[in-house]
Amino acid sequence: MLRAGKESSEMNDVNRVVLQGVVVAQPHVREFESGSRLVNLRLRTVGVRPAADGGGRERTTRHNVTVRGARAVADAEGFFEGVPAYVEGDIGTREYIDREGDSVSITEVRSAVVRSVAHGRPDVNCAVLLGHITEVSDLRQAGNGQILEFRLRTTDVWTGRDGGRNTTHEDHYVVAGDDLAPKLRLHPGQRVLVSGELHVRRLGGEEERPVWRTEIRAREVTPTAHRTTPHQEPIEDGEPPF
Repeated sequence: MLRAGKESSEMNDVNRVVLQGVVVAQPHVREFESGSRLVNLRLRTVGVRPAADGGGRERTTRHNVTVRGARAVADAEGFFEGVPAYVEGDIGTREYIDREGDSVSITEVRSAVVRSVAHGRPDVNCAVLLGHITEVSDLRQAGNGQILEFRLRTTDVWTGRDGGRNTTHEDHYVVAGDDLAPKLRLHPGQRVLVSGELHVRRLGGEEERPVWRTEIRAREVTPTAHRTTPHQEPIEDGEPPF
């Protein structure tokens, strides 16, 4: 999310997402007492995952998008189900209390740049992260291949309108598949650049209350020289995503 007075530094972490797909539900507009508004969107992207036989399998992902900023909100309010749209923003996780009084965590794309696009353009699902690894799982078998899961923390340092210095952290789940996982030598505290796509995976839960996780399916993971964060325990294994 772009913020006023954001500082610039070559060592800043990166948390960026670009999506281009189709709006799959009527946008929901929320207005606050301050007069500001936001729009909640559901966007569908369709891509092709390469298969071992050289072919491909279609993969559909539905993304939660929260649009802020007067211009972007005005554009998003004109969207409707079925319209192709472009979204640019970052990945964020927030918690809220649902109607049953339970605390619910949701991961979404926070966007200040949205626009409609022409029909027929190819879908885009691209995420780029630069941050520090906090947890790494063991390389393990999943189906006919191997996967490696790790958590990556990105830090955003920015100056608010009041001149105060603010810091926020986001923790991301990253999954490296069989074509990449065996080559990686990762450890907690390591700084890496990750590029890939967003994917939403069901981890379990009851039929009426499923548990989902948003993760980045990595295409490339590039270590850098900077290391600052301490060692932490490995993440727990979940259901194989591949």
